[in-house]
Formats: sequence, C-alpha cells, structure tokens
Amino acid sequence: LHSFPTRRSSDLAIKEKLVEEVEKYTDDEEVFALYSNYTREELERNTIIEEARIAKEEAKVAKAEAKELQKKANEDRKKAKKLQEKANEDRKKAKKLQEEASEYFNKTKEFEKKINQDVIEQNKLKIAKKMLTKKMDITLISEITELSPEEILDINK
Repeated sequence: LHSFPTRRSSDLAIKEKLVEEVEKYTDDEEVFALYSNYTREELERNTIIEEARIAKEEAKVAKAEAKELQKKANEDRKKAKKLQEKANEDRKKAKKLQEEASEYFNKTKEFEKKINQDVIEQNKLKIAKKMLTKKMDITLISEITELSPEEILDINK
C-alpha cells in the first residue's frame, strides 16, 4: 500500500509562526484572538480536506491494486483449470496404457503357455519316436507319453 505524506505538521508550523508574528505587531487582544481562532479553524479545515484527499488517493491506489490482484487471481484460476484438465487427460492416458499393458501381459502369458504346450508335445513325440526305434509296444508308449496310438503311428510318416 502506498502512503501519502500529510501537510498537517508543516501547515501547523507556518500558521503558528503567523500567529506569533501577529502577536508581535498587535496590542489588541481581540484582534489577536480573532486572528488566532480564524487561523486555527482554517488550519483544521485545510488539514481535514488534505487528509480526505490523501485518503481518497490511497483508496484509489488500493482499488487499482485490488483490481490487479483480482485479474491475477482470475488468470491463476484459468491456469489451474488448464492444469486440472491436463492432469485428467494424463490420468486417462495412464489408465489406457495400463489396460494395454495388462492385455499385452495376458497375451504374453497365453503365448508362453502355448509354446510350453508345443514344447511338451514335441518332447513327447521325440520320446515316442525313440521308443518306437527300440521296438517298444505302442500301448506302453501311449501310456507313458500320453499320446494316442494314432499319433504314435503317424510319427513315422
């Protein structure tokens, strides 16, 4: 807040000096009293007017400062709203990425499971083939490898 100096103390000093000068040059106490009262009343009126003017100026400055603060607050609210919207968008993107990652993870698990099943199946076929080369019974091979007799017979084809 800006402050404005008052002229009260300087006006008072000047007016008091005038009263002293009038007192030096006049012997008439009524004239002196009248002049002194008039001067003091004028000084008080002028001081009140000056203080009112200063208060009005201070109010004007305060109003302008309040207006600037209001403008800044509105700008800050707009920025905050934009940041909130951006945060919401980022949350949506993060959720979507999380869903995609989860889907990818599930597909990867399914793929690994299928590969493992394929590897197991290939190993069963290799074992069955070795057993066939050793002239083992197809029923026994089927029981050990859990392959059907048809699958075992198709190995040599």
